[in-house]
Amino acid sequence: MDIKPSEQIKKHIQNLWNKYLLAEITNDIMLNEISSGLYVENPDMQWIESLNKQNPLKYGIVSIGFSDTVDDAIENLYNYPEEFLPYSELTNLIGPEEMYEKIMSGIISQTEICDEKNITDNPYNKHIHIYKKIKNALLLKTHETLPFEFFQSYNNSFNTENPFLHIKTGFFKEKISYPVLLENNKVWMSIVMSEILSMQKEIEKAHGNVITYGLGLGYYTFMVSEKENVDTVTVVEMNEEVIRLFKEQMLPYFPNKDKIRIIKEDAFTYIKSQEDNMYNFAFADFWKGVEDGVFLYLKLLPSTQKLKNTEFDFWIERCFMEYYFRPVLIKMLYEKAFKKNINIYEPSKSIQKLKKDFEHFIKKQNIIISSEKDVDTLISDAKIKKIIYKFAASINYRHEFKS
Repeated sequence: MDIKPSEQIKKHIQNLWNKYLLAEITNDIMLNEISSGLYVENPDMQWIESLNKQNPLKYGIVSIGFSDTVDDAIENLYNYPEEFLPYSELTNLIGPEEMYEKIMSGIISQTEICDEKNITDNPYNKHIHIYKKIKNALLLKTHETLPFEFFQSYNNSFNTENPFLHIKTGFFKEKISYPVLLENNKVWMSIVMSEILSMQKEIEKAHGNVITYGLGLGYYTFMVSEKENVDTVTVVEMNEEVIRLFKEQMLPYFPNKDKIRIIKEDAFTYIKSQEDNMYNFAFADFWKGVEDGVFLYLKLLPSTQKLKNTEFDFWIERCFMEYYFRPVLIKMLYEKAFKKNINIYEPSKSIQKLKKDFEHFIKKQNIIISSEKDVDTLISDAKIKKIIYKFAASINYRHEFKS
């Protein structure tokens, strides 16, 4: 990768870098609070209704829920700048009050008051009746989301104005119940807003003969089997207990169960023997989350390239770009433009290695940045996806890969 320096390009990269730093602070605050089970108990509705805001309920609940954490983050950034580099670079540009407003504005923009009907009226939840069931290490049960409890939602589109602010959250005004599958007491899959939204486009795109790698609670299988333009749904799942639980607890309630065929097989093994033209659409979803998923995704990608007549999609593929690959690209652009060496802390050794591998790969690519448009193109979803596919197919990386 090479940058043909100009003041315009440097200014554009600096602006994007500042957006990245602010977005990462905001993303981190939101993700940590959601993970901690943040909820607002008995909010003062009279005060909220008195707020002179476009959406007083959202503004009020977010302010109550996040203000203390945002205050703490700002105090740390301004009082201990050396410990919070490179994010504390922003303290040289804006004061604490403006920083507070920008972070809170980011959180509010990424928060949605969700309609309970998204869960209660979802076709899967209306058809499937979950009873507590234990199968060895697996536990099938229902969970509840409290009123005004923040949960992670899903970022379904690329925002050109702020390409790095990607964590989305939401809350319900009422208590909501939803099915969840646990393995060793850890959530494997649940039919919540993030799951529903993260599969929405892939459900819409499914047609003809569909294959999905990964079963879980059978949400994707159910939703595509309901489509008139879907003829068959083949599910590849290696966990015998998951298959057994699905056949006992969910499949009997599927109106179009005759469309569904389950194959007990490892996805990597099955796809190697998979012939082109067998399926029109394929959806891979056999990872639990972002960190384990990115490695399984990269491992699977090369095997999909030979199946030219099958359209492939991958669960939370956008998250892989947002969490790992786009941050590497903006860091490299900034380092190259300003001849700096930036160190960004990464707690996971495996992710740290992944980012380094990706950075080394990018350095060898014939990428020329000679305009602001080139910068924007490089960090776009479409371009990053193409680069990732080449990265996954690179011989050295495949040989070094360990899931």
